Amino acid sequence: MNVIYLTFKNYGLTVAGDKTVSMSWNTPEETRNSKSLITVRGEDLGNVRTFKYLGHVLADDPNKLQHITQQISSAWAKWAEIKDVLTDKEVKMTTRVRMLEAMVRSRLVYAVQTERLRASERDKLDSLWMNFCRKLVKGRFSKKKNMDGEDTYVYKYNASEILKICRTSRASEFCLKQHVKYMAHITRMPNSSEQKQWLFTKAVHKYTQNQWIALGQDLGGLDEMHVRRMLFNWKELNAWLRRHESQWT
Repeated sequence: MNVIYLTFKNYGLTVAGDKTVSMSWNTPEETRNSKSLITVRGEDLGNVRTFKYLGHVLADDPNKLQHITQQISSAWAKWAEIKDVLTDKEVKMTTRVRMLEAMVRSRLVYAVQTERLRASERDKLDSLWMNFCRKLVKGRFSKKKNMDGEDTYVYKYNASEILKICRTSRASEFCLKQHVKYMAHITRMPNSSEQKQWLFTKAVHKYTQNQWIALGQDLGGLDEMHVRRMLFNWKELNAWLRRHESQWT
């Protein structure tokens, strides 16, 4: 931090101590809970466990889904703001779905293209997105007799039918598409790019999953070399996406 401070000073800039914080990873619990870990020019910088950067929440514990929780809250807040328009049956369905995708889904899946989602994260996003889509469809429930002969209400349409009516895809499928495009973008960067060097760095830990194999499984069981070749060639990637267009749209 002292080097950064001196560099800023050479350009006539300063480090705002009240706006600059630190966060530690893979450190003992005592270190994470410390109020300050770094001192710059006699000023203690605050130490935090969560930090929101450009709308994305970072946390010092990778097992806690802080960013997903924040994105769900943001999506619900936007839904509550414009739900009167989204549920107005006088507005054309395609218009309402496009508004839902642009204003609600964009908040729900914010910045997910940079990482491969876990199964639990995909389930959460799919569940909430399906809930939003159901609210747009007229006649969501139908009356049905149960085993005791009593009236009960069940969903009139299953998940696949809802997606077909709304002409949209699952949130997890949209996230996977964005992730594949982002990986392809990094892959085609020059070899001097730090992002590309990190992407092709072999994991040292023996229990770390090969990201190329994992991505191939998500794409329908493609082998590692096929995935790498497809991401290098944007024409082959676009051809593959067009062949699976029915899955994404």
